[in-house]
Amino acid sequence: PASQTTVIPYFLPNGSKGGKLEIFELSSGSIVKSIGIPIAGKGQLEFSLQNIVSGIYGYRLLAEGKALDWKKMIVIH
Repeated sequence: PASQTTVIPYFLPNGSKGGKLEIFELSSGSIVKSIGIPIAGKGQLEFSLQNIVSGIYGYRLLAEGKALDWKKMIVIH
């Protein structure tokens, strides 16, 4: 579970023209936060969860409009 901040590691394949990480509500599919990733390669994103209500969310890594991976995240305040 995450509360105040979380760090999500990612890998965008070489040749990707950037991508984004989207956090969405599992129940409705509504996107809560979208974070751009400008370059391919390995990295991590750290972001605040203070404006996101407690609940179960999904997050997905997209490159060139295609989902590469997704996982669940539990937010507890």
